[in-house]
Formats: sequence, structure tokens, C-alpha cells
Amino acid sequence: MQIYHPDKHTKHSSSVQKRAIKKFTEINQAYETIKLIHEKEQNLKRKKDKENQSKREKKEKEQKERDLKQNEEKIKFKNTLKKAEQGDANAQNNLGFLYIKGQGVPQDKQEAVKWYRFAAEQGVALAQTHLGVMYATGGGVAQDYKEAVKWWRLSAKQEDAYAQFNLGVMYYEGLGGVPQDYEAAEKWSRLSAEQGDESAQFILGLMYEEGLGVPQDCKEAVKWYRLSAEQGDASAQCSLGEMHYGGEGVPQDYAEAIRLWKLAAEQGDEEAQYNLDNYA
Repeated sequence: MQIYHPDKHTKHSSSVQKRAIKKFTEINQAYETIKLIHEKEQNLKRKKDKENQSKREKKEKEQKERDLKQNEEKIKFKNTLKKAEQGDANAQNNLGFLYIKGQGVPQDKQEAVKWYRFAAEQGVALAQTHLGVMYATGGGVAQDYKEAVKWWRLSAKQEDAYAQFNLGVMYYEGLGGVPQDYEAAEKWSRLSAEQGDESAQFILGLMYEEGLGVPQDCKEAVKWYRLSAEQGDASAQCSLGEMHYGGEGVPQDYAEAIRLWKLAAEQGDEEAQYNLDNYA
């Protein structure tokens, strides 16, 4: 028979109560943890839904802009074609450009050549330059440097800077049925360079540095290299850096040489990168 002890019973009840309270607390804490996790998941879901909605809206906006641009290009092509077919020389040149870029119409280099030729034959300098490029690169027509030179010469005489530069390159390299002639190359390169063409300015600087077609003059080389480099021409930046490094035509300045080489190297110029790796 079990004997009843009040003190023992009280202690047992107190122990059970403590365990119950502890258990309740643990359950409550677990519930709060689950609640926090659930709220966090809901917040993440809302954030993700918002981001997805934003992406969808951005995509839809971009698609609308593309559709609008394509529609505008189609309208532009249609209007340009109409004018070109009526004999408008500038429209014919513009139509050639649209065919090259594939704007408002599928890209078609042969059609581009066709319309450039119509405009070029009417004396449009830009069309003559473009047609020369097509012949030089074999775009939409068999590659033919002689034809390229023919059209560039016509355009260069109308003071088109790009045609003058290209013609200068032909004489510099002796291509397109013209003999290698540094004096002629200098003549056409200068005409282009004086109009601000950065590539022609670089070539002219190179000719002065090397004494090709002109008396060697490092100061004059620096002048043209600098004009070209200031327009962002990487080759000119590299060459100007070398002039500063060697103190040719300009006071020696290693810091300026490195600065210029870095600018050129950032554009992918391999010679400038080599200079940085070996001389900086």
C-alpha cells in the first residue's frame, strides 16, 4: 500500500508543471520560428514575383519599342524606295545604306550595290565612296580594287574625306592598279587629315615619322599623331606614346607614354599592350 506524503506530492506536481511550462515554451518558440520562416518565404516570394513582373514589363516595353522601331524603319524604307525609283539620287544612296544595314528590309548587299551605283552615276560623292568600299571588300560584287579606286577618285575629287583617305591607302600600298607612290599617298592623306579624318591623320603622322613622301620630321609626326589620338585612334595613341617614350619630336615623358599606351590597350591595340608589358 502506497503511503501519501504531502511534501512529496507537492514536489512532484511542481516538477511536472516546470516540465509542462518548458515544453510549452519550446513549442511556442518553434511556432515563432516557423512563423518567421514562413514570413521570410512569403517576403521572398513577393520580391521574386515583383522582380518577375518588372522583368515581364521591361520585356514587353522593349518588344513594343522594337516593334515600333521596325515599323518606323519599314515606313522609312517604303518612302525612300518610292523616291529612289523616281530618280532621287540622295534617296538612291540612302536606299543602298538601308539594304546594307537591313533596316526596314532584309539585308541585301547586291541590292545595296545596285542603288549605290544609281546614285554614284548621278554624282553623289557618298554613294561613290560606298560603291568603292563594296568593290574593295567584295560586298555584293566581285572584289575589284581597280573599280574601288575609280569610284574613290571621283568621290575624292568632290572632297569626300573618307574617299581621300582610301585613295591615299591605295597609293601607300600600291593597290588597285596604281603604283606605290608615297607622294600621292601623302597628298590624299593630307587632304583627308585636314578635314579631320583620324585615320588619315595617323597615316600622315606615320609618313612624317618614317620620311615617306615627305622629309622626316618627328615634330610634325607628333602633331598629326596627337590630332588623331585625341579622336580616340588607338594606333595613333600607341605611336604617340612611343614618341614620348623615346623623346622623339617631344620631350621624353615616360608617364605620358604609359598613359597613352593604356588608352590604346583598352581598345585592344596589341602593340600598346606589348609596350606596357615590356617597358612600363
